[in-house]
Amino acid sequence: MSKKKRVRWVCPLCCKGANGSIRPRRNDAVRYCLPCTKKTGKLTERAAPSLERKKREREEARKVKTYLKLLTSKGR
Repeated sequence: MSKKKRVRWVCPLCCKGANGSIRPRRNDAVRYCLPCTKKTGKLTERAAPSLERKKREREEARKVKTYLKLLTSKGR
């Protein structure tokens, strides 16, 4: 049996993090920084920088692919 993939979820305010699964439930504690939530009075959501980077890379690749497809179709 293989291990589940884990990523680091980091708070944007205090930069402290927690390890959690790639796709935690919306109400999972790893998604939120409780000390910062207590300080600010608003729910402070953590983010996974590695997942955001991969998401940006996929978006860029999709844009390039769409652009190249558009260029090749205009040449017809």
